Amino acid sequence: MTKKFSVSVLLVCSVIALSCISGCGSSSKSTSPASGYDAFRASGTMEADAAGDTAEDGIASGETAADSSASGDQSGSAVSENGSVSSDKLIYSAEASLQTLEYDDTLKKIHQDTASRGGFVESESESDYDYSWYQEDASSDSSTRSAYLTLRIPSAEFQDFLDSLSDYGKIMNKAVSTENISKKYSDTQKRKEALQIEADRLTEMMEKAETIEDMISVESRLTEVETQLNQINTDISDMDTDIAYSTVNLSIEEVKKYSTAVTEQKYIERISDAFQNSWKGFANFFKNLLIVLIYLIPLLVTAGAAAIVVLVIRRKKKGKKEELKNAQPENRKDP
Repeated sequence: MTKKFSVSVLLVCSVIALSCISGCGSSSKSTSPASGYDAFRASGTMEADAAGDTAEDGIASGETAADSSASGDQSGSAVSENGSVSSDKLIYSAEASLQTLEYDDTLKKIHQDTASRGGFVESESESDYDYSWYQEDASSDSSTRSAYLTLRIPSAEFQDFLDSLSDYGKIMNKAVSTENISKKYSDTQKRKEALQIEADRLTEMMEKAETIEDMISVESRLTEVETQLNQINTDISDMDTDIAYSTVNLSIEEVKKYSTAVTEQKYIERISDAFQNSWKGFANFFKNLLIVLIYLIPLLVTAGAAAIVVLVIRRKKKGKKEELKNAQPENRKDP
């Protein structure tokens, strides 16, 4: 025990002597000692960076191989003609509007078709602007009901689903777009791997930390890294969903008669349609007028009764005035 104590004293004395010598040799300089965590993290960061560089080199080499294998696919589609899947990360989306004569049946079939392909309805809204419910035959070719659906269709079924829309009604317009997110996906994966390496290294540093200050500093940084990893995992999950399930925004309108482009009609047909529509509008005008009159019957009856009462009262007053005038001359002749 005495020997150990002597050794400790010698070590302390040596450290003090060295400190005095260094202080005399550099009196014009001032230094602040780094914390144990900073020195510890510096050594750990160097190792983490080296590991991250190795991981990125591996990813880059993998991307080079993927690019060389994808260079033979000139179509740029996720699924080639022979059924093989390319390395491109593609997101398909479409906008379409549809007219239908059988609204309820069409809506039901689209739901069934979407489910049978393994897809799902992400959102759906319906509207019914029926301001003429009392009319049996409106003059307009359009009805009042419409629906707007956002469908998610498996990408392998995307094109076939769009082709099948013509079975449900008349397609008024259709637009398809494709977004290649291969680079964005790859960059996100690189960030994830780099952060994962840092998180693993910080976990090791947490286990080796000797002071509470070091543990708090490491834990704070580890929390930041884990938060970033969670966000990146969410972004990758969203991209995977968008790649696996294409988006179709579909508008459905109920009509009584399909719209026809003017250029598709002959001149005589346009004249005939105009003549028919004018007569239809004329007939509907009188139908609506009759309905308005029926609505006004109670008011007309009440107004008529009030007018009769007023006339009767006015006649009675007028009769009394005439009697008074006739009675005055007779009264003057009597004296």
